[in-house]
Amino acid sequence: MDRKVRRSQCIIPFGVGAILDIGQESFIAEDISKWGKKGEKIELKRLSNRLGIQEFRMPPVPKEYSQYPDKIPFRRFPEWLFCSSCDDLQHWTTNKPQHESPKCDNKGCNGNKLTSMRFVMACENGHLSDVDWHSWAHSGNNIAESGRCDIKNKLKYRSRKNNFSGGLDSLEIYCEACHSSRSLEGITMKGAVKSMKASKCQNKQPWEFLPQDQFGKCEETPLVVQKGASNLYFPKVISALDIPLNGKKNQTEAGEQILRPMGEFEELKEAIEGNDQAGQDYLARKCHDKTGLSIEDILRVANEDLSKIVDDDEQQHKIAIKENEILIEEWPVIISSTGNEGINFKSYEESFDGLDNYGLKDLFEKLILIPRLREVRALRGFNRIVPKEKDFVSAGLDFEKRWLPAVEVFGEGIFIQFSEEAILNWSNSNKKFIEKRIGNINKQYKSKELDFLTSPPSARFILLHTFSHLLIRQLAFECGYSESSLRERIYASDGDDDESPMAGILIYTADSDSEGALGGLVRQGKKDRFIPTIMMALERGCWCSGDPVCRELDGQGMMGLNRAACHACALISETSCVSHNIFLDRILAIGDEKNPFGFFSDAVKKFRT
Repeated sequence: MDRKVRRSQCIIPFGVGAILDIGQESFIAEDISKWGKKGEKIELKRLSNRLGIQEFRMPPVPKEYSQYPDKIPFRRFPEWLFCSSCDDLQHWTTNKPQHESPKCDNKGCNGNKLTSMRFVMACENGHLSDVDWHSWAHSGNNIAESGRCDIKNKLKYRSRKNNFSGGLDSLEIYCEACHSSRSLEGITMKGAVKSMKASKCQNKQPWEFLPQDQFGKCEETPLVVQKGASNLYFPKVISALDIPLNGKKNQTEAGEQILRPMGEFEELKEAIEGNDQAGQDYLARKCHDKTGLSIEDILRVANEDLSKIVDDDEQQHKIAIKENEILIEEWPVIISSTGNEGINFKSYEESFDGLDNYGLKDLFEKLILIPRLREVRALRGFNRIVPKEKDFVSAGLDFEKRWLPAVEVFGEGIFIQFSEEAILNWSNSNKKFIEKRIGNINKQYKSKELDFLTSPPSARFILLHTFSHLLIRQLAFECGYSESSLRERIYASDGDDDESPMAGILIYTADSDSEGALGGLVRQGKKDRFIPTIMMALERGCWCSGDPVCRELDGQGMMGLNRAACHACALISETSCVSHNIFLDRILAIGDEKNPFGFFSDAVKKFRT
């Protein structure tokens, strides 16, 4: 079987700790300590400095003719498999063949492929393990009189006789040795595993094989969840644009960007550590020939990298870094109307002439087209069950690593800066309406004690986020890109804590190919096309096949953190959204007949007349 994933998918959605289903097989990605020295090095200095690391590495790509090709380490998980022909439940341990598809060895099954069980056990501390199906089968009310069975290789996963409900109660784990059985009814309920003998969290990941006493204890009670459940894996991905923060990059900065990924540069650092003066001279000259940097600058950069020490209490998984800090750095560069051009970034302002027809010119400040951009996306770690800002499992599982897995992508984008005056006038004039619309979202946010955002979402963020989703859905129709290939970047800040207020969205597409995207998105950003695109996005946002239910619900979506937003009107691909498809409300953005107080209500009214 061809077991392949794209390089970018090794960061999200199949990064460290994620489960990958391929046909009837199921695998889990191991942590970066298993990578060794594999992976091409990439650089984005301002992001690596904030994360307290030295570098990023891209997932290795197998070499076609290599005897030992570089591969991302995956392990078969869950280890419990069943045969659809004979119902045998088998534990496929590490001493069994791992590279070939597991097959049932019972004679009557003719080598039928085994299928992974679809349930696993996870806890809020990020640990994951197989369900102990032997304990589950022997924890029901119909256990044999002895109450104990030590034979563990006689389990069946089968449908219960005369039960045709189609629910979990129609399936059971049955022991042929003692005839004990228990249906799967209630297995995913909180506290269900307490009835099992092996109910405690194992405090580890499935690919860790140290003795149990070396893992310590985890006090969390695990939950049984389906391996494809959305709450089983929350990746902690942080990204930054490669933009010229101080105007155009000078020659030294450009040379350093070329220098750091070079193999000769790594050899130079090894020569410096080994006091090999002849090697230093030779390798420094080779680096000079390829980058144009002076020998002094090359040695300076090498020594800076070698002297950079990351304290144990400042490992990358412990550093509390918010993506908003990255956005604040990017904001003044992106809104610059003079135009910016660096090695990997180019932008220019598009005129807003002609927008007065619908009153959009008063709502928007600038429209900026970005024909070229580079983004680095790094995987810091992951959560399970509940997304958290702190205490997530690091991509290196607490091993001291001075790098993180990442990908660099190239593409194009459209940036819209909203008018600060228009947002303030709208929020002050419609204060009661806004408080009513976002009140339940803030209430839910506080009651769930969520900490993956620093504070409850503001009306400004919900407005920008909803408009971004509506625009992405419309652009997917207009410019030929699939909806999942477009991404959003939300710049939202009320200007508290001595920060400048921000109100803007960047819709962009990016690909791992160095040539970037196809160019259709920037073309769609020209005013002759973009004005109709905006108005059609708003018009389509006024209607939902789920209305009136959708627009009248107090809360829907994950943990009830959306108002008028569902899959039929405002949700987009999870990989495109910056906020888990939550904090959305069409009525806040557009309004309706009963509540004509949305930010774009007047524009939509003019469009219809």
